[in-house]
Amino acid sequence: MQIGFITTQKEHNDVTPPVPAFEQGVDYTCLGKGVVYPAKSPDVNANEIVLGATGSGKSMSVCEPRILHTFNSSLVIPIVKRKTYDLYAPLLEERGYEVWDLNLAHPEKSNIGYDPCRGFKTEDDMLSLAGTIACTRSGSLLGDSDPYWTQAETAVIASLIGLSDFKKQGKGRFIDFIRYYKKFRVDLRGSHCETNYDKDINGLKALDPSSQIPKLWETLSGNNSKTSACIMSMVNNSLGRFTGSYGEALFGKGKTINIKALGKRKVALFVTTNTVSEPCQMINNILYMDIFKELFEEAESQGGSLSVPVHIIADDFACSSKINGFANYISVFRAAGISVSILLQSLTQLDSLYGEYEASTIRNNCDSWVYMGSMDIHTCEEMARRTDKTVKEIMDMKVGQIIVLRRGYGSVFTERYPILEDELYIQHILKEDTQEMQ
Repeated sequence: MQIGFITTQKEHNDVTPPVPAFEQGVDYTCLGKGVVYPAKSPDVNANEIVLGATGSGKSMSVCEPRILHTFNSSLVIPIVKRKTYDLYAPLLEERGYEVWDLNLAHPEKSNIGYDPCRGFKTEDDMLSLAGTIACTRSGSLLGDSDPYWTQAETAVIASLIGLSDFKKQGKGRFIDFIRYYKKFRVDLRGSHCETNYDKDINGLKALDPSSQIPKLWETLSGNNSKTSACIMSMVNNSLGRFTGSYGEALFGKGKTINIKALGKRKVALFVTTNTVSEPCQMINNILYMDIFKELFEEAESQGGSLSVPVHIIADDFACSSKINGFANYISVFRAAGISVSILLQSLTQLDSLYGEYEASTIRNNCDSWVYMGSMDIHTCEEMARRTDKTVKEIMDMKVGQIIVLRRGYGSVFTERYPILEDELYIQHILKEDTQEMQ
């Protein structure tokens, strides 16, 4: 069943109603006025790129309709305004969803915690987590001019994670690592660095000679004091923010999210972030990296595809650090039963963070695009080529006008999806919002 999408560049209100009749219980993606599709299609994948400047309506006109018209897939929903959770969580609970509220901005208010170490299986997992932490450090979002320092920081953080896990006999949590780090002491008075955990390293080396942790430890202990001091300055900058009440509230909860459950039963994971908080952005990036990795492992354990499809909304996708391996992940999303909506302010952001090759791979694996206006010339040039328009015509688009591209169906110039006219929105969301205001 396909609703309202045509292959010409006419105005949609001349062809289809702005809000079509929806089949009850079917998941839909609403891309624009009169442009609505079942979320699962035999022809194209469900990955979307949503391009638009700040305030162009990416969340309200694309993301909220997706939540509103989802009945069968698990969802990962990033939010900044808590009102979104207050309005949509009850609706999803009515549909039989288990709702998780992971509040990275105020973790003490969460009904669930997060443990980045929960899915650890190898030391490479520790290195991957440490690398994400180091690359999200202030000033390193787009990479350091000298990669040595980020690599050194990654090695030290990974070795501390490995040591804390060793002390917990392979059952260490992220909060155990933070508490272990808080007791870490470095002596820089001699020509070489010495620490209070050197004995722990020797114990690990004796018990597991094949471990790479002791070798990583030499990045710190094998250096002269001046170099070690610089490395520890970066480590402290990255980890120090989690040593207080924030880290205890987020990582110390007894109940933590089980990412693999998203692929087994209907779960709605709301993730509240603060766009100006570095700790929030760091943990948010680690979480998304974790989600993709864990869901692929779960899909493999289920014979290649999740029993419950998962749709992930990735807001401000290119504003944080790079998700390692994402270009490879998105290439096989469809087979695994995973899909993603990538929200960007411009294609320049994507290219800058992922590089030309990986950014191209990500773009090419999104069969639906929604362009909502931008002042970025690179993005405008790309849209002009794809629609056979001039760059000036793209730049001069009125606010509220959008372009929808869908592989095999051409390009359509229309308007934002009119969610305020959506019957489900009026019945469930607008009614609830009105009651709260009274």
